[in-house]
Amino acid sequence: MMIKAPEYYRKKNKKNIWCEIDTLIKKAPFTRFGGKNPTDCGKRGIKQSLIVDRKGEPLFIGVTPANKHDSKIFESALSKMKKSKQVRIMAADRSFDENLLRSIAKRKNIALIPSPNKHRNKEKKQI
Repeated sequence: MMIKAPEYYRKKNKKNIWCEIDTLIKKAPFTRFGGKNPTDCGKRGIKQSLIVDRKGEPLFIGVTPANKHDSKIFESALSKMKKSKQVRIMAADRSFDENLLRSIAKRKNIALIPSPNKHRNKEKKQI
């Protein structure tokens, strides 16, 4: 009997409650769905988004145009994750520091803990 690696991994790590989300922009000049890269003089590119658990096992991998903000990717990434009975913890960088994203995560029983964005006024009403 041969056990597949992902199945074995999940059985051994049932209490794995910590994960992290991040994105990476890459050049993709010939991609049809690529967008203007805001960090590379507007050249076409893609943005890879990735959610990994504490051991680096990918839980979600997605590809979008480079000009799509990280917060817009967050909701689609979480929609593909199952709701857990246990509270899970998700670390993120400051682009995910929004109250709306925290409420979206809370619906999936995830505690979103982004790095604080000192440039964002938390008192200002977000649209």
